Amino acid sequence: MNDIKDICVRKLSKPRQDMEKSNAMWNKRAREFRKISSNAGNDQVFDLFRAKAELKGRSVIDIGCGAGRYLKRLLDEGALAEGLEPSVEMVRQARDHLSQSGYDGTSIVIHSAAFQDFAPEKKYDYVFISNSPVISYYENYPRIIDLARRGIFISSWLKIKDLFLEKIAAGLGRAPHTHGGCDIVYFMNLLLADGYYPDFWTNVSHREE
Repeated sequence: MNDIKDICVRKLSKPRQDMEKSNAMWNKRAREFRKISSNAGNDQVFDLFRAKAELKGRSVIDIGCGAGRYLKRLLDEGALAEGLEPSVEMVRQARDHLSQSGYDGTSIVIHSAAFQDFAPEKKYDYVFISNSPVISYYENYPRIIDLARRGIFISSWLKIKDLFLEKIAAGLGRAPHTHGGCDIVYFMNLLLADGYYPDFWTNVSHREE
């Protein structure tokens, strides 16, 4: 098990994320993600979390809350939810989305900071992470563990295969840029190596547009 942990630590030991570059990209995409948040219907990710966790009255930190998609759903479930989001434009869109949903968007706590700079004075019952690069850096691993009192929920793409994108890339003589990867697997194996026993659930979905 120590060998597995060493491999996982090595795979996730990367240079610090360039937050200036990352925030510039997410600031540009904030309105796009606001539209997704506003049109979000049933969601298997959140439904699974809701089935596993007792949310009403519990404190939850949504790491990488983006435009507020899951932050709203957490609040809808009665959770004492807070967000963490380094993109200033994403935070603005999240507050606006919450205001349009009937919440006082100005009073909802959204910490405008990168996770590596986040220094809360308290722990949370649950840590919720959905498709966030924070799990891709080993320096964040012990901090994520230390932040949760009751549990950690992580969702992440393993792989997205886009046949249309592949066809375009082949025509340009380039490799397609896809989302996902093995970082979530390395993270889960670190948990196992440290004596935790996480539930691991995968879903394969096909969509045609």
